[in-house]
Amino acid sequence: MNVLVIAPVKTEYHAAREVFAATEIPVGPPGKMRLARRRFRNSNIFILMTGIGFSFLIDEKTILDLVCPDIIIDSGSCGSLNDALPQGCLVQSTSALSEEGFTYTASQILQGSAFVQACFLEVDQPVTMSERRDQLHRRYKADICSMESFHAASLAARWGCKWDGFRIVTDMADSSAKSEFKKRIREYSLILYENIFSVLEKSILKPAP
Repeated sequence: MNVLVIAPVKTEYHAAREVFAATEIPVGPPGKMRLARRRFRNSNIFILMTGIGFSFLIDEKTILDLVCPDIIIDSGSCGSLNDALPQGCLVQSTSALSEEGFTYTASQILQGSAFVQACFLEVDQPVTMSERRDQLHRRYKADICSMESFHAASLAARWGCKWDGFRIVTDMADSSAKSEFKKRIREYSLILYENIFSVLEKSILKPAP
């Protein structure tokens, strides 16, 4: 089993590497796309840093050759569009939406009791105004917003593999979003990846009988 975890920004990537005890694999210029791997119970966990909104140039052929994923996990921080999902809340994707109205349904072959089910909306800019937050929630019925979830789902569709999404709410997508993100990203990333590792360990990476 090959698991590819998308960790968009450097703080998330390093937190995932720390929790998973993953070793970096050279794949590109410094500061751009980065990849790490952990061998675990006859499976491989790969962590890919893509940049915010997949802003780094992703060499898909290289990733496919090195990883050949069975499942892609969209992960990282997110802003809450739903008052019922406060800061620190762990969320699992039911679906990933684009602002253009396209949808991918999550495979949900992974299940974690610590995670709340939520609809993920990908936005092209951080949401930092309450009016915008409320508008997105009303229009799309989405619970959280990120800048990579739809990208990750579409990558899985192109590669013919499954995908799931696991994120943690760092802010309420309002005027305090940027400061709250900076304040909480390290602490919350460690919590998120500890819980993702636990989900993997108890499900698809179970030891052989």
